[in-house]
Amino acid sequence: MEGTPSPAPMPLVQATNVNNHAYEEILKKLSELDAKICKVEQEQRSMFDMIKEFICSFTPKNTSEDTSKNTLVCGNKNSAHYGRPYNIIKQEMDSVNYDFEAWSKRCPANWIEDKINTNKITRIESRIGYDIDKIGLCFTDGNIKYYGTGKDGGNEGESIKLKGDEKIINIKHYYNGWNMGKRIIFKTNYQEYIIEGEKGKGVEQKNITSEFNVTSGKILTGLHFVNGKLVGIEEE
Repeated sequence: MEGTPSPAPMPLVQATNVNNHAYEEILKKLSELDAKICKVEQEQRSMFDMIKEFICSFTPKNTSEDTSKNTLVCGNKNSAHYGRPYNIIKQEMDSVNYDFEAWSKRCPANWIEDKINTNKITRIESRIGYDIDKIGLCFTDGNIKYYGTGKDGGNEGESIKLKGDEKIINIKHYYNGWNMGKRIIFKTNYQEYIIEGEKGKGVEQKNITSEFNVTSGKILTGLHFVNGKLVGIEEE
C-alpha cells in the first residue's frame, strides 16, 4: 500500500531561526506579564498604605512616654531652663529642629520631680508710691494674698501675669526702712519682674536686704514680712 510521501526535512538553520523567534516571543510575553503583575502589586501596596494611613488617622497616638515625664522639670540652677517642664522644653526645641536629647545630656538638665499643684500663682499685683505699699499674689483658685500697708496706699502698679508653666523660683528684697521697701524682684523660670517705688524719690536702697530661693520641685505659696521686711517664704 502506497502512503503519502513525507515532507522534506526543514533545513537546520531555518529550524533554529523559528525556535529563536518563538523563544523571543515567549520572553516578551513573560516580560509583559511580569510588568502587569508588578503594576498590580504596586497598586495593591498603594491601596494598603492608604487604608493603613486612614486607620492610623483615627488611632490615638501613644503618648505614654510624654505622659510619664509630665512631672519632670529642669533641675540645673545654672540653666536658663531651670524649673521649666520637660515637655515644654522638648516641644520648643523640636519645633526648631534642635537636638533635645543632646542638650539634655550636655547641660545637663538634671531632671527632677516637680510637685503637681494646680493652685499656683498666676498674677502679681502691686501698689506703689515713693516705696512699695502693697503686694498681691493671685492664685488659680481665685484667692489673693495681700501684703502691705493697705488697699489705698500709692498708685496701682502694672499687673504681672505669669504664663501657664511659669513659676517663681527666687525673690530679692531691697528694704529701705519704709513701708515694704524700695524694690522687690520676682525671678521665674522665664525672667525677672521688678516692682519698685518711684525712682529719685524716697529713700534709695541699693543693696539686697533679703533673698530666698524656692526649693526645687516646690512652688511659692506665700511671703513673710515683718515690719515691711521680707523675712521668709511659704512653699509646698
